[in-house]
Amino acid sequence: MKFVKDLYDHEKRKWNLLKTYDSFSLDDVIDGKVVKNEFGCFYLMEKTVDIPRKEEKKEDDLYSELRLIKGIGEKRKKALEARGIKNISDLLQKEIYAEDAQNFLDEIHDKRYLDIYRRIGRNLPRSHPIHLSFLGQIGLENILFFDIECSGFKKGSIFLIGTASFIDNKLKIDQFFARSEDEEKSILKEFESEMRKKLVLVSFNGKRFDENVIKNRRDHHDIEMRFSIPHVDLLPLAKKRWRNICGSHGLSNLESQVLNIQRQNDIPSVLIPHFYRLFLEKDNPGPLIPIIEHNRIDLISIARLLLQM
Repeated sequence: MKFVKDLYDHEKRKWNLLKTYDSFSLDDVIDGKVVKNEFGCFYLMEKTVDIPRKEEKKEDDLYSELRLIKGIGEKRKKALEARGIKNISDLLQKEIYAEDAQNFLDEIHDKRYLDIYRRIGRNLPRSHPIHLSFLGQIGLENILFFDIECSGFKKGSIFLIGTASFIDNKLKIDQFFARSEDEEKSILKEFESEMRKKLVLVSFNGKRFDENVIKNRRDHHDIEMRFSIPHVDLLPLAKKRWRNICGSHGLSNLESQVLNIQRQNDIPSVLIPHFYRLFLEKDNPGPLIPIIEHNRIDLISIARLLLQM
């Protein structure tokens, strides 16, 4: 019965939004501005929220995880540790491992973060906490959080890309909105521009979904766009970190169980394409209101989850 009630509530809300904002323009309802780049125009929304930061994670694990060196697995790691070899620097005295150990130390010294992250990906699972040590090495101010909304889950276009980054104890949120499918190329380009300003991407389920959708739409438009920085997905880390307290590891459930947040009047992801199509068909900004808020809360929760890890 809860499903039926929820469906009724969302349907009622939809019609209320359409009725309330029938005579309004986008500028009347959404606080934003039109921005132009080389691919055209899009609508930019900016917001800053307070998120107190705690002390950042230490980076020591990067230097002590012997399995990052070629030829060292779990069994060999234990054997080396039993002989007193505790960190990467100790391997410089072992001829068989010395070259790759020095290469890794050079990667850290030279801040070759993409090489470091590829090394981590080759040797350890996405759920391993060393991914957090990697982020600690880079620093919160160099992270770009992101989340997308689509007009369809398989072949739909991207109409909203939200990004967020830390500035002191505040989270700066930028949302790039395509007012029509013709503006999709513009928001993709703007997202790439934001990527170039940071050293690492962080998402929630973005490895499996968001990144692949962006790449598909990039190829659809035949535009030059590369994921040239590491991308850390918090979902595998969250599953391992909170495996004993959360039955489901969806973002909304983690908000409730870990962050003590209860969303009010949130729109389910499955209804977002329908609400966006209503905006396009009826030229009514009302259905956009819960979508934009949903995307913004997602970004805030992703950032807060990282701070809890």
